[in-house]
Amino acid sequence: MRARGVLMSKTKIVVIDNDKKAVWELSKSLECEENIEVVSVEENGIDGLEAINKYNPDIVIMELLLTGIDGFSIIDYIKECKYDIKIILTSVINQQNIVREAFDKGIDYFAVKPYDVNTIVNRVKRIIGENKNSETFSAIYSVDSIIANSLIQLGIPASLKGYRYVATGIKRATEDQGVLEGVTKILYPDIAKEYDSTPQRVEKAIRHAIEVAWDRGDTEVLNSFFGYTIANSKGKPTNSEFIAMIADRLRLEMKSA
Repeated sequence: MRARGVLMSKTKIVVIDNDKKAVWELSKSLECEENIEVVSVEENGIDGLEAINKYNPDIVIMELLLTGIDGFSIIDYIKECKYDIKIILTSVINQQNIVREAFDKGIDYFAVKPYDVNTIVNRVKRIIGENKNSETFSAIYSVDSIIANSLIQLGIPASLKGYRYVATGIKRATEDQGVLEGVTKILYPDIAKEYDSTPQRVEKAIRHAIEVAWDRGDTEVLNSFFGYTIANSKGKPTNSEFIAMIADRLRLEMKSA
């Protein structure tokens, strides 16, 4: 994302979606933030692409299934032009192959409709906050992409409630291994606060996500992540084991990058 000089101007956002009600609610909530400006709201891909070229926004929030030009084509265009734009993609489609392709193309977040407007706003605020240090920003978002791809490979769909809790837990553990020493007293309450939930619900949702991965995921992929003994002999890992193993793997990938 671009530096704006000494005085920080507002983060510019373009929204592209033909769901008028959802767009109105999202735009209204975003505009309540003093450091955010929704510079354009478009209903189709052609007008959306024009808005991107005109305003050169910091963030684009768009639907995948657009008329004229679809979301994937717009993502390809943004990447080909080397625009420094963060992309939040939304869709009623939550098939794993579609979500995986979206992250492979370089999106920063995927939200399944109907989404919670506050979740999108919080994600935007995190992008803005983390961008205060541009070097840290690119590293953080590569972390987000790696986590998302890892969970999708493991068979945990983005539509699952526990998905975002697991992803957040892994990211916290990557940044600070100490949070795993107090999962129930530190990690769960921290995640619950971010998503306006309770520690008990967070723990239960993470457990369910792990069970989904073990029941529906590819055995070879599970073995590659967790090793033969865990995938086949010891059974499902605990919540903290699951998060810790992926966090450890992530740290190794970051060191070798």
